[in-house]
Amino acid sequence: MRGGTSAYGLAISLAALAAASLTAVGFSAAAPLLRGTFGLSEVEVGAIASCVYAGAAATSVAGGRFTDRLGPAPVLAVAAGALALGAAVAAVAPARWLFFAGVAAAGLGYGLVNPPTNVLADPGSPRLRGLTMSIKQTGIPLGGILAGLLVPRAAAAVGWRWATAVPIAGCVAVAAVAALGPRDRSTGTGGGAHSHSGRVDSRRPDRPSGQVVAPGDPTDPTDPTGAGGAGYGPAVALRLRLPLALAFGFLMAGVQVAVFTLLAVYLVDDRGSAATASGTALALLLAGGLAGRPAWGWLSDRWQADRGRVLQVCALLSAAFLALLPAAGPGWLPVVLAGIGLCSVGWNGAYLAAVAEAGDLARIGSTTGPALLLVNLGAVVVPPVVGLLSFGGTRWPLAWACCAALSLASGALLQWLRAPAARPLPAGGR
Repeated sequence: MRGGTSAYGLAISLAALAAASLTAVGFSAAAPLLRGTFGLSEVEVGAIASCVYAGAAATSVAGGRFTDRLGPAPVLAVAAGALALGAAVAAVAPARWLFFAGVAAAGLGYGLVNPPTNVLADPGSPRLRGLTMSIKQTGIPLGGILAGLLVPRAAAAVGWRWATAVPIAGCVAVAAVAALGPRDRSTGTGGGAHSHSGRVDSRRPDRPSGQVVAPGDPTDPTDPTGAGGAGYGPAVALRLRLPLALAFGFLMAGVQVAVFTLLAVYLVDDRGSAATASGTALALLLAGGLAGRPAWGWLSDRWQADRGRVLQVCALLSAAFLALLPAAGPGWLPVVLAGIGLCSVGWNGAYLAAVAEAGDLARIGSTTGPALLLVNLGAVVVPPVVGLLSFGGTRWPLAWACCAALSLASGALLQWLRAPAARPLPAGGR
């Protein structure tokens, strides 16, 4: 990898997101069994994920600031430790209020995971940013796949409480590696991924401010044609208009988590699937997301002049597949689920790349922190609303139509929430 990304930084980032997702999605994958323990309604099942993301919303912005100040490694270690602790509390909870408190505590750690991994995975070059961020973000569907395949089977064998040991072990392993692993420019010694002994040049965050790169410098991999700008690269014409464009992440994340949370219950209650079969279906959907994230990231790098247009296409296809879900027969259901995963889950990495390029690349943690706050707030608000629209499991088509409408709205918003990318004046210009 070029720029600030090391193989270790990308690997630990992917592992951390997989462990975090395994923890968060694991509760939803075990929802059919959790309902029996605590007597949860469909709305309360939707509130499981909302508790995770409510905790995450509380720490996302602070996580970005701490990452830029302390470096990503210590923040990542604390995040994984908090996830493990919260999951352990939920696993031993005798009452529903303590269970939800443990889930929310795990969410505090979840919110701290993304900012340091955004720094660790940033390649420095806009030609690679969408793909690299998306590869890193495949940890989310990867963890969800593991949750769908492992947690229901473990819960059926030993009970859902003991099955929680699976995500706890993953989080503890990540915390240990982050705390004890190597620390260099990309893993953090106190200044983030672009840390140096001197100040940072905002145009090239991987060089000290004393080393100025002139427009047109052929040695500058982030600006190979001399277009200049805060790392936008040679071809970027439009960027997201912040903070209003963060509404896209709010809506798409809400839809994504609603699908994560309610799919297993929908398949069991409305389609008569077994709990283990519903877990397999969730894994299939997330496999689509696993393929979709690097695919959309690669596409956004090819059309980096306007990553927002790529996000619009992704949102439109997401709406189409969600609208097809209630009508899909047994033969087409796997195709529709994979399509939902491809689009409703696959958007994230390309979106984070677009957000990073819309702000200051010398402070990626702080730039992406507010975006992650809105992502997590969407995950808090939307799933209970979708669960409520199912009317106790009797009107699932209305619930999925709501998800499709929100996806469509997110893409429509980006038509107005893009702006020309700022360019510096030529040398000697006015």
